[in-house]
Amino acid sequence: MPVGYLPGTTGDAIGMAVLSVVSLSLMAGIVFWLVPRQRAAPLNRASRTALVLGILSVLFVLVFWTGLPFAFGAGAIALGLSLRESAPPAARGQPTAAVVLGALAVVASFVVLLIG
Repeated sequence: MPVGYLPGTTGDAIGMAVLSVVSLSLMAGIVFWLVPRQRAAPLNRASRTALVLGILSVLFVLVFWTGLPFAFGAGAIALGLSLRESAPPAARGQPTAAVVLGALAVVASFVVLLIG
């Protein structure tokens, strides 16, 4: 979550609250709306969506204090894992890549939050 806004003045607290609400809303929308909707879509479209979520989560590591890598990473992991279970062995590449990218982004964000 947006830990970078913790110390400071009232404006920092308001910024933290706003970013928290935005990132939690985005995460809820991804996990509870996008993932089930894409899970019902054709396999190639759902795999592509999972991969896009994974790539976005890695890109958002640069702005880790917004909480966005966690939102997109969770979506990539959830959708990728569900697709890997139902996909034939030849079509498991994109869902696996989505899971790996999502997990790397979440772990990298935690590491950056702990260091910085």
